[in-house]
Amino acid sequence: MEATAIQTNTANVQEATISLALIQPSNYNPRKNFDEQSLTELADSISRQGILHAIGVRPIAGTDRYEIVYGERRYRASLIAGKEDIKATVYTDLSDDEAEQNAIAENLHRQDITPMEEAETLKAAIDSGRYDYATLATQIGKSETYIRTRIKLTTLIPEIARLIDTEEITVAVATEICRYGVDIQTDVYNSHLKDGVTYNNWRGMNASNVARLIEKNYTTDLSRYRFDKSACASCPFNTINLLLFCEDGCEGNCSNPSC
Repeated sequence: MEATAIQTNTANVQEATISLALIQPSNYNPRKNFDEQSLTELADSISRQGILHAIGVRPIAGTDRYEIVYGERRYRASLIAGKEDIKATVYTDLSDDEAEQNAIAENLHRQDITPMEEAETLKAAIDSGRYDYATLATQIGKSETYIRTRIKLTTLIPEIARLIDTEEITVAVATEICRYGVDIQTDVYNSHLKDGVTYNNWRGMNASNVARLIEKNYTTDLSRYRFDKSACASCPFNTINLLLFCEDGCEGNCSNPSC
């Protein structure tokens, strides 16, 4: 089925109905995971009501095909629903950078974005070089601290990251865990968060209790030692450099087991 122009808004943007067979996902969509159940629910809605919001696409040079700029979830759900075509906003003159920027902006304003998808999208926005923390904060209506804290979630090991999106631990708990390195995160997961762990299971605990237990079980109080600790002041393994607020005189705790 050919793309059929319905309404031309500008020289470079038009509304069209396009065959799903001519559309393909892009490689720069910040969203990498698509929940099967929510896709099925959306497919059911599309079967009943059709697509309520057009997806964004751009032509692939030298072909009759289109690449998704935003709306891949709607595209996937339409395939599940057995649809043959989809409403689309066609951007005929969109650079790679502009397409990525559109994808990032679309994801950040979605209502159903998961914490880890938001974290990855915010990181992609900063890594793109088109935003700094201040301009991104203004763009999405969040504080710089919120953005930095969310991006830190991208350092979580995959096993713990999945627990956030399945709501088996809270974002606040994950924020405490992601302050630490892979070794500690892995042990915390295997010993306290993994399926089947019954003794000393941390699921269901609040963030302050998890923070206290990690500090108690996995770090060393530097104030107990009398060696030259000048290098510790700027060490990334010193918990004083992982926290937003610390009491005056606090020397922090070492979170490097091999130190």
